[in-house]
Amino acid sequence: VSSASCGDNATTVTFEISEELSSGVFTGIQNVCPSDVTFDLFNLLDGSESTNGQWTDELGTVVSNPLEVTTFSAGTYTYTYTVSNTCGNSSTEVSFLIPSNFDPGTNGSVTFCSDDSGADLFDYLGGTPEEGGIWSPSLASGTGFFDPSVDAPGTYFYSSPLVSGGCFQTSSLVEVTVEQSLSSGDFVGLTTYCTSEGTIDLFDLL
Repeated sequence: VSSASCGDNATTVTFEISEELSSGVFTGIQNVCPSDVTFDLFNLLDGSESTNGQWTDELGTVVSNPLEVTTFSAGTYTYTYTVSNTCGNSSTEVSFLIPSNFDPGTNGSVTFCSDDSGADLFDYLGGTPEEGGIWSPSLASGTGFFDPSVDAPGTYFYSSPLVSGGCFQTSSLVEVTVEQSLSSGDFVGLTTYCTSEGTIDLFDLL
């Protein structure tokens, strides 16, 4: 301001324009393997997030990122990323899954006769195997059912289905033996022989 008699007087005003913040977009749940040792939570965001935010767990406790996941047990974990400035704050919740370890049971064995109808090899695993595994080599049935008339004897491995990310790959096996079924033949019927023939071959009666 100015005055002809009093002179000029000025005041400087400073203001700051803060950028609009984004906490990013959750891209979807992922499987995380404890064997990965650490996991970067930013892998669960789309890359549009502002920096210098903080991560909190489900209890609201601030956590360091990347996470050390070697001691995490199986389950779903949820974290929140929050960024703040004078214009407000923005938060995004993300989740990841530590898959459970698959139990394929323990090794077993079975012997079939060649004329047996067959059976499910799962029934010959020891321990407490989980269903849903994969048999290798594959059987003609496309499942775990072994048919001696079409499947070859040998070693069949029962393995965990590969979870997304392939955290665990464990297996057990069943040793399958197929023995040829015996037959004593069928009696063809009563036959008359003369004593003058001397000897007869009993196999001629089968």
